[in-house]
Amino acid sequence: MGSGNFLKTIINIVKDEGSKQVKESSASTKSNGFKWKKHQRKASTRMSLVSRNSNTLGMPVEDLAATRIQTAFRAYRARKQLLRLKGTVRLQAQTLNNSVKKQATTTLNYLHLWSNIQAQIRARRLCMVTAGRFRQKKITNQLKLEAKLHDVEVRSRDLTHETMHGLRS
Repeated sequence: MGSGNFLKTIINIVKDEGSKQVKESSASTKSNGFKWKKHQRKASTRMSLVSRNSNTLGMPVEDLAATRIQTAFRAYRARKQLLRLKGTVRLQAQTLNNSVKKQATTTLNYLHLWSNIQAQIRARRLCMVTAGRFRQKKITNQLKLEAKLHDVEVRSRDLTHETMHGLRS
């Protein structure tokens, strides 16, 4: 849109001053807001510079116009390439950002899972230790009870033996 108007003003550089005054009086406005009046003044100053330079350099106006068109087109292509490059960089940053986020979330998930597993292992060990202590206490209590029973049996034997011996004597 804008570059087309720029190219039209460059191509229209060869027109003489009389045609410029006709365009200025009409002052037509295009749909994108381009006014011939404003750009005509700039073009007229460019034209005077180009006409002076063309006389001093000995280059025809068509060659200068072609050179300007080429430089404008190259600038347009360079801007487009820069925008594409910026878009590519943005896309790479986005994908890198997403992969980093994904990696961080998976790492956090694994750490959470690992801590849960460690907590379960600690709980099982504690349960096994308490069960072992309970079993050991039960065994010691049973041994104490058996020892008491044995003592009672020995005393009762001794008493029965003494009573039997006392009765015989």
